[in-house]
Amino acid sequence: MKNHLLRYFILLLTTACAVASQPLPVASIGPPPAPLSNKQTSNEKKIERRDRLQNGILVGEPKVFDDALLQKMLEETENRLALVRLLDGGEIAKRLGAVTGAEQRISSVGFNVQGPSLPGVQTKTTAAGTEETLTLAQANPPTATAPPATTSLPSSFNVSASDILNEQMQLSFEVANLRLLVGGSLSDYFVKTDASSNPLYVKTKTTLGFPITIIPDKRHKEAVAIVEVEVQTGEDVGAGEPPAITALLPREKTYNVATITDKSTSIQGGVVTQVVGVGGSWLRGHKTHYLVQDQDTLALSFQPETAGRTGFLWQFRPVLGRDFVKAGQKHTFVQIAFPTAPDPEVGEIGKVHIRTYWRKYDRKKGVLKEIIPNSLKEFSPFEIPRYKQLQPHSFDASSLEDIGNGQILVRLRGHFLPGTFVRMGAAAPEVVRDYSGIRFIASASDLATKKVALVSHDGTEVELKIEHKTFTNNMLIDSPLPQIVSSHVTTVDDANSQVTLGLAYGEHFIGNNPPLVMVIGGKVFGYSDAPLQRDKEKRTLSAVVPTALLIASPEIIVKPLFAPIRKVCPGDPPRPCRYEARTRLDGFDFLSRTERLTPIEQDKEKVMFLLQGNRLNDIQVIVPKLGKPENIGGRTADQDTLRTVTLTLDQIKAHKHLVLQRYGERPFMVAIPSIEIKPPKPIQATERVVVNADEVVLEGDGLGELEGAKYKDRKLTVQKKDGVVTLTGLRLQGVTEVAMTRTIDLTFKNGKTGTVKIDIVNSKVEQVSK
Repeated sequence: MKNHLLRYFILLLTTACAVASQPLPVASIGPPPAPLSNKQTSNEKKIERRDRLQNGILVGEPKVFDDALLQKMLEETENRLALVRLLDGGEIAKRLGAVTGAEQRISSVGFNVQGPSLPGVQTKTTAAGTEETLTLAQANPPTATAPPATTSLPSSFNVSASDILNEQMQLSFEVANLRLLVGGSLSDYFVKTDASSNPLYVKTKTTLGFPITIIPDKRHKEAVAIVEVEVQTGEDVGAGEPPAITALLPREKTYNVATITDKSTSIQGGVVTQVVGVGGSWLRGHKTHYLVQDQDTLALSFQPETAGRTGFLWQFRPVLGRDFVKAGQKHTFVQIAFPTAPDPEVGEIGKVHIRTYWRKYDRKKGVLKEIIPNSLKEFSPFEIPRYKQLQPHSFDASSLEDIGNGQILVRLRGHFLPGTFVRMGAAAPEVVRDYSGIRFIASASDLATKKVALVSHDGTEVELKIEHKTFTNNMLIDSPLPQIVSSHVTTVDDANSQVTLGLAYGEHFIGNNPPLVMVIGGKVFGYSDAPLQRDKEKRTLSAVVPTALLIASPEIIVKPLFAPIRKVCPGDPPRPCRYEARTRLDGFDFLSRTERLTPIEQDKEKVMFLLQGNRLNDIQVIVPKLGKPENIGGRTADQDTLRTVTLTLDQIKAHKHLVLQRYGERPFMVAIPSIEIKPPKPIQATERVVVNADEVVLEGDGLGELEGAKYKDRKLTVQKKDGVVTLTGLRLQGVTEVAMTRTIDLTFKNGKTGTVKIDIVNSKVEQVSK
């Protein structure tokens, strides 16, 4: 086995030597590389010189952030602090009578003295005889142990009730302090003005972010990097009062570091003599373990030398035992309230002045020392611009698209921050975002009747409007305000009317502006679901409108969608007004109704109906031909809304509708209500008559119109008294000469004819009930 291993080792060694003897590969193209040099190249020297000229603290241009986001977070923090409830009566009551401490002292002494050990005897046998050897055992120092304590301390301890109360009060006041700090002061919100002559302006708040890059080198050992910032209000938007710092982030950034100290002393000793052994020991020790805060970032404020400025700084310190500040990029933020009117129209908000430098740092004492020479660097002032977040890039008629069913697709081109939404009255339609802007769908009625505004998540609103422009003499100017000079309503049918408005200007129908529409009772006429006829030559707008809508809302508004507000309207005195015109239709008031018939009186021959409607003063009933309906009541004002129409039963049977027509307008129909008409009672004799009787009494409907009666061309006499109709002369004319049934012919005043049968009997017996 050993021989095999030896041979295997020799084989490996031979192979390694053969590989080592092979030449290394050489590149086939190009000269051999130049030997490396320890000297820097010119470009490397430039980089080295650039780094020496810089102080290792680079601050980028301050960035303006959305202040509403920080304000919202501060409000959420304040709300959470408000929920903290530290005063707890139950916990205080539990501590009443609690054992808050105990003390135990023990004195114990132990001493041990030990004599020498007795010698041992060993016996050995030799050739000469027995030999004894005396052996002494090893003597060790004796041990001494003090007796233990026989008493014990209580097993549970607690804080007293008064201490708990004091601690809870301290924390409560600390929370109150934080809430006031987060909520901000009144002086940070309002501009100091003379309230008697000037309004109380709210300060403009801005959140600035500072990108800071720290690159320390050997010059910055045991040193602190400092970034100082001074802020002043813009000269063209405010003066006098300096800006106010409302929040610094981070205010401080710390690390918890554990520090452990261990000191101990131990002495031991022992003495052994031939007579006695003595031993003893002594031990003394001390240990401490505590936490300290190692501050990495610290924010402070200072008073600049230049008046009207506000100063603050951040310190970046080495921590966790490092000699240098940790390299990298840091982001700091500050919220500043500028003493300017809210949203001024011109100028920047303010300016920022930045300088950086290094200071020596005493780590043990935690204090700053002198500034490192040649480490100060000042940056050029930065302007704080004003950003209009809610201004669309373009908003005109091309931004609107009619998608049918009264719905309009609105596109707003521009870049808007997350959280921006559209408010339409009290509702917020769903908004779809893309790279080019936002879009939403809303009804034309809502767009025409409600204020539509673009709202940022901080509550700032910008009303959406499209200016009406027109070309005059090759110049683009504001279109004149629409003016309604005439209004006319004509009947289309029983449910609809045509409204025609005459305008003063024809420019309303041209250009790229949104077209003018009619708004009646919240309904918009002018898009695909409710078309509107525009006649440029006649300068008219015309639409077919439900009559019920006109009756409910007789006021008509002419305007475009997203109508702007003109600064000055014509008239005396001049006043701001919206780009629209209004008119109220004549003949429509709160007493008007859609035309309808209501039965109010009925007898056996006719029915009187109440005709309710509007503009009834010149109305005619053309089918059936009844002419003008009758007036009802004594008020002249009711003649346009109330009339009466009387129809016979035969007319009601023959017609389902009345055909009405106003002068110069289209006729229209009004349905005749269903009337219960009982079938007429046939005319007949009230009883049978006996042979040779001379008269018979008739009953039935229509006898009031009875004019004559005949039997075989023999005339009978018709008598009417107290509503009773009697035929006489029966015996004379041979009607009752024999017992049988005779037929009498009847004639009426209206030209109608009829018959009645009379039963003639020899005798009759009547039964009278008692």
